[in-house]
Formats: sequence, structure tokens, C-alpha cells
Amino acid sequence: MADEKKTDGTLEGRYASEDEGGLVLVGQAEVFSPDPSGPVKAATVSEGSKVLGLVWTDEKKAAGWQPTSVGGRDVATASTYIWQVLQAYKRDGGAKSVLSHPDVYGPAYQLGEVKQYKTPAEAAKALLG
Repeated sequence: MADEKKTDGTLEGRYASEDEGGLVLVGQAEVFSPDPSGPVKAATVSEGSKVLGLVWTDEKKAAGWQPTSVGGRDVATASTYIWQVLQAYKRDGGAKSVLSHPDVYGPAYQLGEVKQYKTPAEAAKALLG
């Protein structure tokens, strides 16, 4: 068929050519698995005295960011920054490094004390209320 588009592997299940909006798909974000394989370590991320969310990792293949449910501009800004930090760790260090360098989150944000939990949900309940 003459109209059939071929994929080049740029994104699984997507075409490398222009989509309906004229955008060219060129890559995909590096993300950790959201499914931990065992207990997780987690720490809050704060700006001054305001807790914005938490970062967690199983130190193997999974890690993530859980913003507070309060939301707002501060949480949105922190979410963007933490997303970039997690992408960098996915490329250059893996899940084991996510909580091992608190200075990476500063100077804008402070990483709280790292504690162990059974699941990310348990960490969120304990740390974010």
C-alpha cells in the first residue's frame, strides 16, 4: 500500500514521521519502572519548611516521585525538577543512586531523612499524611 507508514523504532508503536499536528517524534523520556521489586526507600522533598512530595526507590529498577495532594505552583515546579533528576539518574546511575546524593536536589530543595517502607503507597501515607 502506498499510504502505509513505516516505523523506524524511534518510539515503540509510533511513527517517526510527522503526526497530524505536524510534530516529529524523535525520542522518549527515560523513566524508571513504577513497580518496585521489594521494599522501597523514600525521603521527602521540601522547600524550606514546606513538604512538596517524596522520592522513592527500590534501589534495583524502580523509582518515582509522589507529589503532595495539595498541589499548587510550588509542587508543579518541584515536580518538573524532580522529573528531570529522575531522568538523569535513569541514564547515569540507576535506581540505587536516586537517594544517595541529597545535594542533587539542592539548593532549591532539601531531601529529608531516608527511611525504608514496604511499598511506595506506605511511604506516601507515612510521609505525606
